[in-house]
Amino acid sequence: MANDAVLKIIEQAAEESWQKLDLSDKELTELPKEIYKLTNLTELNLNGNEISKILDAIAELKNLTVINLSWNQISEVSEVIAELKNLTVLNLTENQISKIPETIAELKNLTVLNLSWNQISEFPEAITKLKNLTELDLSHNQISEIPDAITELKNLTTLHLSGNKIGEIPDAITELKNLTELDLSGNQISEVPKGITELKNLTTLHLSGNKISEIPDAITKLKNLTGLYLGVNKISEIPDVIAELKNLTTLYLSRNTISEIPEFIIQMKSLEILYLEDNPIKNYPIELVKKGVYAIRHHILLQELSYYQNNNPLQIERSIEFPPEYWTAGTSILSYFSHILSVNYPNQNIKVKIEQEGLLLRMIIDTPEGTTETIEQAFNDYVMVISRKLPPESLLTDPFEVMALKNKLQITEMELRISRENFAAFKDDSRQRIDSLEMKVNQFYNLFGKMIENLPHNSVYMNQFANHNQNANIANLANQINDHGQQNANHFNQNQDKNTAEILQIINNLRQISSQFPPQNQEDILIDLEDVETELQKPESDRNLPKLKKRLMALLTASTIIAAPVANLTDFTNNITDLAQKAGIGLLH
Repeated sequence: MANDAVLKIIEQAAEESWQKLDLSDKELTELPKEIYKLTNLTELNLNGNEISKILDAIAELKNLTVINLSWNQISEVSEVIAELKNLTVLNLTENQISKIPETIAELKNLTVLNLSWNQISEFPEAITKLKNLTELDLSHNQISEIPDAITELKNLTTLHLSGNKIGEIPDAITELKNLTELDLSGNQISEVPKGITELKNLTTLHLSGNKISEIPDAITKLKNLTGLYLGVNKISEIPDVIAELKNLTTLYLSRNTISEIPEFIIQMKSLEILYLEDNPIKNYPIELVKKGVYAIRHHILLQELSYYQNNNPLQIERSIEFPPEYWTAGTSILSYFSHILSVNYPNQNIKVKIEQEGLLLRMIIDTPEGTTETIEQAFNDYVMVISRKLPPESLLTDPFEVMALKNKLQITEMELRISRENFAAFKDDSRQRIDSLEMKVNQFYNLFGKMIENLPHNSVYMNQFANHNQNANIANLANQINDHGQQNANHFNQNQDKNTAEILQIINNLRQISSQFPPQNQEDILIDLEDVETELQKPESDRNLPKLKKRLMALLTASTIIAAPVANLTDFTNNITDLAQKAGIGLLH
């Protein structure tokens, strides 16, 4: 927004004595001096600008309680910030800050401080003097050690230190008795201290992306724990003591070396979500499916049809046709029938008949005991559900069956979206390749033509040229072509640099959007993005394309299972497909 438009907003705010002012994403490089007249302001949002310095005049805003300076270009926090004595929330995430002034300790009323995604290499001890802090975020910096002085933050309930270089959890952390959420994911931690049992109020513990090889017994003493995140470690088994976590609803163990799921997991009544992707697990207890632990649904949905074809002596008779407009509905119904068989009749010698009557699909199950079960589903009802005109609950009554159908619909929608986007990308890419080839052929003809034009138009000379100077002129032509090729190579390198910059920008966009996701989704997404970024920064010949494809598919899948409403979810999936296209990866091949 132009500066005069910002001035009009400030003028209106002054006339109407606004207490809240939002100047986010206005391309400001500094605060207009007129803003310092708004002495009634209590909340000021300057997110997403290009501000590089906090001017001293900000001290005039004595009544400010909340200031958001995230996503700017601030490299130094001015000591004048300490003049804002009423400040309770200070957000400086995503800047270029490397040090925090000692005067920040004067913000005695501060309860929330966010310094994530900066360049801080040492935990600022001045922060430990902020006795009223309840939330502190120093994630994604370069901190290697947590000072003992952190024990002074007695009122902390949330501490985020993910994405740093921390090698161990100090005993000092165990003094923070009011902590309910502790995030130390993405560090270099190899073990969890026994003293962690002192954190009696802890409900969420994030330790993914470290070097932990076993789940310590100490964690099981955290009786209020509802979320435990230990993905991307070196854990090979789930210990029995996990069953003592009676309030645990989410257990995240993806990307470890776990080979089996212990039976006691099935008895954990509060457990709702179990993440086990990318582990060498061969079999999932069927009771787990019945119980509805749906985080492993991707494995089950992909395997259940082939599993029951290979392992059950089913005799299936089919006499059905799917009209084109009902193909999706028909396959969804068959998938649902498969789910019923997998849950209700595992490894049983049953006979199954599937028949069609108009737009009604019927499955008849005959058991060895002589009982018969008939299940009917109508195409048009499924069409209504697939088109979101009816909820899945209108078809099914069992909550777990409803959940399974929702999962299938989400995956189907994702696949359809990717197919459309990949097809469009394929068409564009093909057109570009044809255009590029045509251009190169034309360039060669032009170059050769100029060579001929520069030769004397004399037949005698031409014959001499052909007979006596052939090698020299061919060499000259080759040199010119080589020079032209070198120019093309330089142009190619420039394009490569541009492509790399665009890729890094897309990854940065994905990080921004994922910051709006629920915490339980953010963790895995950020780890996937880091893996993708690491691979794409390598030379093309050194990239692990199967790994890249797997991570990009994981990101797409993650975007389909987010329960909370996220404004830019479509942009997130579009960015992933753009990233795949620029990296030369077909997500459905």
